[in-house]
Amino acid sequence: MDNAFLLQPTASPDVTTNYFASAQKGPCQSNDFMTVYVRTEEYDTLCVAIGQSYTLEMPAGQTNVSWVNMAIPGTVLSNNPSYTITAPSSITTFRGRGDNATNDGGVVRYITLVPTPALDAGPEQTIGNGGSATLNATGGGTAGYTWAANPTLSATNIANPIATPSVTSWYYVSSYSDAACPATDSVRVVVITTIEETDSLCAIPGQALTLSLPVDTFGSRRWYDVATPTASLGTGSSLSVTLQGNNYVTYAAECLTNAGDTVIFYTVLMPNPNLTATGSTVVEGQTGTLTVTGGSNYAWTPADQLNDPNSANPTTVPLFNDTEFTVTNTTDDGCQNTTSITVPVISESIILVPSGFSPNNDGINDVLFLVPFNIIELREFKIFNRWGQKMFETTTLSEGWDGQFQDSDQEIGTYVYLVRAVNKEGEEVEYKGNITLVR
Repeated sequence: MDNAFLLQPTASPDVTTNYFASAQKGPCQSNDFMTVYVRTEEYDTLCVAIGQSYTLEMPAGQTNVSWVNMAIPGTVLSNNPSYTITAPSSITTFRGRGDNATNDGGVVRYITLVPTPALDAGPEQTIGNGGSATLNATGGGTAGYTWAANPTLSATNIANPIATPSVTSWYYVSSYSDAACPATDSVRVVVITTIEETDSLCAIPGQALTLSLPVDTFGSRRWYDVATPTASLGTGSSLSVTLQGNNYVTYAAECLTNAGDTVIFYTVLMPNPNLTATGSTVVEGQTGTLTVTGGSNYAWTPADQLNDPNSANPTTVPLFNDTEFTVTNTTDDGCQNTTSITVPVISESIILVPSGFSPNNDGINDVLFLVPFNIIELREFKIFNRWGQKMFETTTLSEGWDGQFQDSDQEIGTYVYLVRAVNKEGEEVEYKGNITLVR
């Protein structure tokens, strides 16, 4: 009190206090007391999301409740113990006041609502190796935007920094209008890693070949010819292909991992042409010629039986037994293909006489020649027409009948031949038969 001896002193208690008064007039004295109730003050701060509904509460048992906005304290907003408001976009203080004689005189509650920014770090983004993404934070408070330090960000204090991660990364941003109520959010930038592996296979044109993945733990896969990448050839762990022609072909298996990364397996098919080897029958002790087509870089075996084992047309040494020759084609890419041929060796003494010929000057079978094996002397080779007239005669193995007699073409038909010769044992052998002349 300011003065305990006045009839109307001023009391300024901090808590509810009983005051006693005593007065005396002559021998008479009187006493009385009174209680000055002091309301309890409470302060609270709530971080609120702008636009959300919140209910302000007074303690139980309060009477004569009133709620006001401290910006306009003269206007009572509600007299209910509970007051529901929509969170404002600026810092706002509400006061609730109530009486309660059993609770030291009541309560004054100050509740300050501090808006928390509706912060959004932006949508998830996907980039490839070496790519970048522009982040897009929105809804920040008056303090602006602060991104957690990250060396892959172009800036940490703007809403739209550029991120250049090398692997999938999270980015965290915060903002506030009041430091007591910050907001945070995060965004992920997914980096799609593309791994490429290349392998090469030798393939023989026209032969089927199965391509297979080295591992198969992928969520999906797609095979295609690199020349036509939009045309899918299959989605399995393997692919059957057939190389056509002698052109290089690259197939790809594009696989997606469960983490979202891409792995591409390339397989280059390198052609190794089909080899065709040919050779002729040779007479015992004579040489023969081999021929191979369909490749290059040849290697023949046995090499010691040939004059040039790397030639496409090597000549054999004199042969006395049937001999198998193998030729290998090795391309510049290291692909190999092998084929074999057996050269038959004729050891007996015989003369083969063709069954017919066609002297029409087309360059094919125009002359009837004998095919001798182990014959050392031709004593006679004669041809007669059907009337027994001699059309041709020679004692030289390399000479043949061209279908003419006295410079005139002979008619189509059957002719008789007679051959007498000496074989390698010195014995005379004789052959007779028919041949046909056609045109």
